[in-house]
Amino acid sequence: MLVLFLIGCSQNQDNAGQDGITGSAIEESLENCRLSNESDCRPIEIIRGEPENEESNVDIVNESIDIKNKSEENITVQNLLNLTLVCEAGWKCIKGSHIAYQEANCSWHPPERCIHGCNENESLCRSAPICKVNSLKCENDNLMVCGEDGHKWLLNKSCDKDCENDVCTEDINATATLNITTNATTNVSNNTMQNDFIADRCMDVLKYNLTGINPTDEYFTLKNSCSYSIDMSGWTAGDNVNNPYIFQSFNLANNGEVTVVTGSGTNNQTTLYWGRGSAVWNNGGDTLYLNASNSTNVLTKVLNP
Repeated sequence: MLVLFLIGCSQNQDNAGQDGITGSAIEESLENCRLSNESDCRPIEIIRGEPENEESNVDIVNESIDIKNKSEENITVQNLLNLTLVCEAGWKCIKGSHIAYQEANCSWHPPERCIHGCNENESLCRSAPICKVNSLKCENDNLMVCGEDGHKWLLNKSCDKDCENDVCTEDINATATLNITTNATTNVSNNTMQNDFIADRCMDVLKYNLTGINPTDEYFTLKNSCSYSIDMSGWTAGDNVNNPYIFQSFNLANNGEVTVVTGSGTNNQTTLYWGRGSAVWNNGGDTLYLNASNSTNVLTKVLNP
């Protein structure tokens, strides 16, 4: 609020009128004060209101947006202060679920709901997902993974050789060797006794991090404390809210450890990457659910901050 105090004579206050005090009126008041008795003068208070924030404050209630009132308010401010508010004309994404066109004078057109949400960077409604989250595909010699919300493909791994049938060829050979080892272990187990990793409580969370600036800062590490290896192919891990991480062909050795990172990277025998573009775990604490390929719960672990 801007407040100006000018010295004017009492006999000239009526000359200002209701339309405000002009420059000539101020000069006249000052001149009369110099010619009149000083006791006839008293402060004249002139108040100017500052323009309100021209940015729209749009609230979405029950999937509808009321932005008409804000537009009328901006126009009223323009009229009262004789100002021209200028906005960047174009379509705007509103809270990730609606788009509306804003004119250069900051007035709004009726909003439109986006079925799949909107992209705040491009101010457009998002199209339907293009892929299934965590699914894989080959692109030249790269193995790609479907990222967050199924709207983009991310680099999962650059293959050393070729990429065929949604897997790097070098991984095919490694998987074949791994299956031979697994089958041999299974045969030995069948000749003695059936391994039960749930009853034996083999799996546990060794360590984890729920916070970080980037998704690659988040991780959890699983440990197999049993004396036999466990085939985790097709297993899922997650917080039961977001899309779970799906283990591809993977075998966790006895007393072995594996770390699952939320972000993207190159998988190896000890570190696997979820491929998400945003965080999964709540900073204030969360719960990890680890399920076998047949959806049987193997482990439920509360993760404290």
